[in-house]
Amino acid sequence: MKIGIMTMYYGNYNFGGQLQALALRHIVEGLGHECQVINFAAKIQSSVFRRILHTPKRVLLKRVKQKALYALKEKTDKSFHKDTLLRQKRFRSFMNEIPHTEFCTTDSIKEMLQEEFDACIVGSDQVWNPQWWVPEYFLDFVSKKTKKIAYAASLGVDKLSEKDIAFIKNKIKDFVAVSIREEGGKRLLEHHVTNQLKVTLDPTLLYTREMWDKIAVKPEIEEPYVVLYFPGGKSESALRTWHEFCRAKNLKLVVFPHFQGKYDIADEKFSDIRDYSSGPAEFIGLIKYAKYVMTGSFHATVFSIIFHKQFISFREKMDMNTPVEMLRNGALLKELGLENRLVQRDWIPSLHLLEQPIDYIKAEDRLELLREESMKFLQDALGEEGK
Repeated sequence: MKIGIMTMYYGNYNFGGQLQALALRHIVEGLGHECQVINFAAKIQSSVFRRILHTPKRVLLKRVKQKALYALKEKTDKSFHKDTLLRQKRFRSFMNEIPHTEFCTTDSIKEMLQEEFDACIVGSDQVWNPQWWVPEYFLDFVSKKTKKIAYAASLGVDKLSEKDIAFIKNKIKDFVAVSIREEGGKRLLEHHVTNQLKVTLDPTLLYTREMWDKIAVKPEIEEPYVVLYFPGGKSESALRTWHEFCRAKNLKLVVFPHFQGKYDIADEKFSDIRDYSSGPAEFIGLIKYAKYVMTGSFHATVFSIIFHKQFISFREKMDMNTPVEMLRNGALLKELGLENRLVQRDWIPSLHLLEQPIDYIKAEDRLELLREESMKFLQDALGEEGK
């Protein structure tokens, strides 16, 4: 069959977003199907307006300030500007290696692709986060004869309004198969929709370590180092303490300053190696060769597990009483019996966990079972034999 994948691909300068797109397309192709990622850009007005509505005023003001400072640094720091251009080039090169359709928009996608595919898959990543819902992420553009499938779609939230539930219930009623990435997301929906919901792995975890070894680019860092990847923001006091920890262990602290336009001067004050230029392949290479990893990112947590690193994963910005399974990184860690690696944001005593060995034998056993279940979901949804 001819399969299209709808995910956050076009112009997405996010490490995990591109890595999961690469993995899912490859996995589907391995099942015997012809497969392309849909090169789609939503109307800016709809997604941005919805995100603004869901963002507190103080956060919006902070982001405006961060963007302004980032633009000023780009204009005044030639080395920074050069490295960020290199990052963009590496991202574009990585994206171009993933087979994809011609570029389409909200206005053109139906005309271009309505009859193009036998089946369409939406996922993975936060395609169903209510902050940026757009109709195309619910495959509204395909014809009635096209199979609609959701694979490891993430909601990215711990609660939904009645309006949100009614919206998604209507949008997915004609899907032939639906899987959610987090157990918490499944719980939010399962008593409100008619679809049978499954929980499946992020596509990056369907790839074996050997596959990722071929993609990872070894960093040009000679000294032992710690990767700190925290796209959601961190406190200056915590960053200072993490830097002191690294110095005490004779380790260099690698950070990704001002990532995605979020300017933070603390990244420059309390770090040893500032990475402005890595693309997806370089990013996983940094994790692969790190001594330790500290992160608040779902996909950095994933690759720490894939490469059997000593790591800690910080909770997202949610109420500390939020159940683990409602968190993106927490749900995965609980599935693998690694929930003790999930710690409170900026919680300094958690650093001792980095030196406590992780039992990856048990984690891999659980991961293999989850891989089998996830692959079975895809096979059953698509049909076992590709054409």
